[in-house]
Amino acid sequence: MVFISWRHVLHFTTDICKCIVRSAEKLSASVFFRTTSISAMIGDKTIPSVKSNLVKALVNASQEFACRSVQSCRSLQEASIVVSATCESFKEVNSAEELAQRVAGMIRWEDSNHLMILFHQNVQTVSALYRNKLKIPPAIRTLFESQMKKILMTLKINLSENYRKSYRCSLVISNLNFRIRARRKRTSSQDWFIACILPEALIDFVWDYGSLDEKDEKLYISKMVGNVFIDFFESNLYETILTELLAMSQSLVRVMEATDSCVSLRDVDRCKKLVVWLLKFLRMKNTKTEYNYGIEMKAIVLALAVSYHSRFADVETRTSYRENVSMIVSKHNRPITADKVLEIIRDEEDEILNRMDLPNGIAKNRALQENVFVVLVCILNKIPIFLVGKPGCSKSLSIQLIRSNLRGRDSKDELFQNMPQLFCVSFQGSESSTSDGIIKVFEKAENYQKLNDKDVISVVILDEIGLAEVSRFNPLKVLHGLLEPGSRQTPNVAVVGISNWALDAAK
Repeated sequence: MVFISWRHVLHFTTDICKCIVRSAEKLSASVFFRTTSISAMIGDKTIPSVKSNLVKALVNASQEFACRSVQSCRSLQEASIVVSATCESFKEVNSAEELAQRVAGMIRWEDSNHLMILFHQNVQTVSALYRNKLKIPPAIRTLFESQMKKILMTLKINLSENYRKSYRCSLVISNLNFRIRARRKRTSSQDWFIACILPEALIDFVWDYGSLDEKDEKLYISKMVGNVFIDFFESNLYETILTELLAMSQSLVRVMEATDSCVSLRDVDRCKKLVVWLLKFLRMKNTKTEYNYGIEMKAIVLALAVSYHSRFADVETRTSYRENVSMIVSKHNRPITADKVLEIIRDEEDEILNRMDLPNGIAKNRALQENVFVVLVCILNKIPIFLVGKPGCSKSLSIQLIRSNLRGRDSKDELFQNMPQLFCVSFQGSESSTSDGIIKVFEKAENYQKLNDKDVISVVILDEIGLAEVSRFNPLKVLHGLLEPGSRQTPNVAVVGISNWALDAAK
């Protein structure tokens, strides 16, 4: 067992060395690294060491993989010795716990040498990503500076805040192709890929890139919300307030859910779009505001209510969130209390529900008001939403009210007459649900949307979708591609899911 692991590791390390050797051989053949080009770049008085410095950078990067493989094989050998002594204990080893321990030992981006090299196809360049500019080797830095001064070679150093605050440097080097081939099949409905199990020998070479830290995430948020209030007075102030509120919201959700993967920059983008839409919506119905805050502040509060406030289940967490919102806004000379934040949210929810024609015997409780407002906003913006709660908390009723009141120009209320008409396509989840049934529902809604693109919004209603989660056909897998298409961030139709319990994201 240990011998096989060593053999695979040695083969993998040997392949890396062969690639580096082939890359070094092509350096001399490259037009950028001819003797005359190097002399013109660094001058005749400087000892030429450009190619050697680049090769050293590649070798140093590969050494980390080799060292990692040696440590992994040693630990694996020690474990096999212990297991061989007690064969019975080997049967009791939990494979899930063993995999979790190995994943926890993966190399993280911040623990590495902060260098990642991307090889481009069909060009003689690669991109070197450094997490910290202080980690750039002096020889590489000198090479870049000389290129900038001479302007003899194409060089782009982008020191702007990039993903994970990486610094992109274009190096001139022979092209080296690393290709990962995926088995791909084509069906009549869509493209899909077969995920193959990663070979055992490559597990120890998987890198964990982690997630953005709070400082980097805040910089991203500030860039994303840069043009939201461009047409408003004091736009810079509101952009700063929105940035801090979004950063606080992201951190609080991670703390409450005890995981880093529960929110991402997609949530920030959705909230930003909601702010833009709510600014237009509040203007359209001539919303009145108080003297200490304007329509901009109300749009921010309502967008946060849809994106973050409504996802908190307990009252204490919601109260803490509103207090944090009040504290951040008030320090920018816009005094607003936590109770006022709640009043802004409830007033808007009350107004929307009061405009609707309700059947006799329907109580306007808080659950119904919140569900109607959040679902209505998400449908009009085609943002997928899932209502999760116990039976009797107005999930289905809220959708029925929206469906019966949003009839385009035939609506009774003047505000709803300016909104599109809804065309709803329902899918009833069950233990026998299949992925084909879900796909057909989406195709029907999208086809109708194409024929009536201006005045109609197609809505896919996934009723009792939690029951489909336990289906042996695993039908919910197709929702990943349907809710987040590769060509755009939101689907072409609105999606509303109803479930009595939270769905498993892995399914």
